[in-house]
Amino acid sequence: MRRLRGFDKVRLAPGETRTVTLTLPVADLAFWDVTRSRFVVERSTYRLMPGRSATDLRLSACFEIEGETVPPRSGLLRAADHDEYDAITFVDEAKVAGDAVRSEAEGAWILFRQVDLTGVAACVARAGSAEGGVVTVRLGDPLYGDVLAAFPVPRTARYDFHDVPAALAAAGGVHDVYVVFENDGVTLVHLDLLGAGA
Repeated sequence: MRRLRGFDKVRLAPGETRTVTLTLPVADLAFWDVTRSRFVVERSTYRLMPGRSATDLRLSACFEIEGETVPPRSGLLRAADHDEYDAITFVDEAKVAGDAVRSEAEGAWILFRQVDLTGVAACVARAGSAEGGVVTVRLGDPLYGDVLAAFPVPRTARYDFHDVPAALAAAGGVHDVYVVFENDGVTLVHLDLLGAGA
């Protein structure tokens, strides 16, 4: 993703040239890591693209940063901390605090990238819906991915959620995990991935 990280306005006469120096602190490359709830500068290759505007970039140069490696997710996956989504909206978990997501259409989904499913045997969904519904957990694709689990979502009042357990199909390893809302109006607070015997 492109982000503006510095600018300087310079007026030049026809044919005039001037050297412009901009300082880019490494900390300006940080982004919010939803897996650990903090800002990180990730170990990666970055591209610097100076230009007159975002649609008129004149130069490009890559550089490496020896930052952190974001680890795979595991354990508790808060619905509001997803990586991508389709047809969901953010809602309050409770009247005073917390975030959750609610589906706005059948087939809505949220994606958690790089989830470590090693040793995970069960999952608990904290969810609710005025009309009830079903939440399905799939690997790699919201429509055709292998089904890991399906949760019946009970009818509940607005801020009344239930913990619904389900066995998880054997997957192992690190995968992208889609949580698919089979009905509109389903609110999900979190998924809790549990190891064998938990």
